[in-house]
Amino acid sequence: MIEPREAEKLVYDWCTRVSRGTTSARALAAIYASAYMEHVPLLRFMDLRTLDDVRLEWALSLIEGYVGGKLQISWPRAVALVALYDLIPPEI
Repeated sequence: MIEPREAEKLVYDWCTRVSRGTTSARALAAIYASAYMEHVPLLRFMDLRTLDDVRLEWALSLIEGYVGGKLQISWPRAVALVALYDLIPPEI
């Protein structure tokens, strides 16, 4: 499995450059931002179906890094993805 810090870089690049605006990038952006914004429900599990095997590995690595305390998401990057993908639910 890929290291969480490497996955963080890959996910951010994928979401902001390579595949900006796609459904799979939105799902990854939600996972990424959720690691920083714990109190806000950003992720819909059905969105994970859009991920191919590589992107799913990145997502799982982010989750593992967050849960294991090996990964800290920076505030500016999390907020950038929230804004780019309009992730905040309307009821918040």
